[in-house]
Amino acid sequence: MANQNPIQVGTPQVQTTFQIPATISGNHITLTVRINLNAPGWSYVISNQIYLDGNDIYPTGTPAPSKLLLDTGAALNGKQLMLLTKVTLIYAAGGVTTPPPVYTYTISIDDGATNLGTFTASSVSTYVTNFNSLLLFEQL
Repeated sequence: MANQNPIQVGTPQVQTTFQIPATISGNHITLTVRINLNAPGWSYVISNQIYLDGNDIYPTGTPAPSKLLLDTGAALNGKQLMLLTKVTLIYAAGGVTTPPPVYTYTISIDDGATNLGTFTASSVSTYVTNFNSLLLFEQL
């Protein structure tokens, strides 16, 4: 069964199971978050809260994580990953005359050599959008 998109937009997270193949149980699993905003004059500020098995593993006030080490595939078995991201849009080119643009939010989980899952969601057309994800890792 393929891993399902865990991203909820503007609503509380819903737990989904994220399966890790047993063949990569010793590999290090990483998390990357990306924002794709292609709108002239607009920029964004991002705030991430990332908890693995109830422990805060990412400092607030830092850029979106790129290849954040979570643990090995075997060590992640049975653990929850909760990712809360708040994106605030800023219009830096003078007076705003149009609604905020819609952009994409992507999370990727990989083991360095293989992408295990990439999930995308679109923002809502407001200045602040909350993206919420809750995964339960399961080793196959």
